[in-house]
Amino acid sequence: MKTTVLSFVVTLSAFTTISHAGCNQQLLRAAESLRCNADSLVSEFQEEIEHKRVCSDERRFMESLCVLENQTDRFFSDVRSGDDPACLQRSFCSIKQTFDCAQRTASEIRVCSCVRELMGKFSRTLCSIESQRLLVPYEAPRHRHSDYSDSRYSGHRDDRPSAVVRPEAVLLQGLIQILQSR
Repeated sequence: MKTTVLSFVVTLSAFTTISHAGCNQQLLRAAESLRCNADSLVSEFQEEIEHKRVCSDERRFMESLCVLENQTDRFFSDVRSGDDPACLQRSFCSIKQTFDCAQRTASEIRVCSCVRELMGKFSRTLCSIESQRLLVPYEAPRHRHSDYSDSRYSGHRDDRPSAVVRPEAVLLQGLIQILQSR
């Protein structure tokens, strides 16, 4: 009996983990792609300017690439650890702004075709994350209960993504309510 219960609990927890991991796997792969592309951009451009005199625009471009590399490393870590979607969205916006700045600078200097190709891949990955709406918070399917069979609720449909409720917030709210009732 204990074995059956234990195997059921393990199976249930594995299923829960897989279902939650499955909804973030696409974003995790995209974040890994951004990170790899940023690393490659830095190393390719370093090779390109290694044995020549560097102008201020090239230095600024390199600085943008280094910032981009740090941001994508952090973004990948945050996605992997399941950080809050709002924080991920802010990080993603920062990455886009830094990349836009790097693109503007790249248009003012001469860069090799490898760097241009990597920038194109990076841009396509950014567009993919946006077009596939990978940063929209995961929402569990809503089940209709008998309470909602009332005609007041039958035509109501809310397509806006709901906020993710964190367990810590629920516990804190319960604690506040207990303290207020004293």
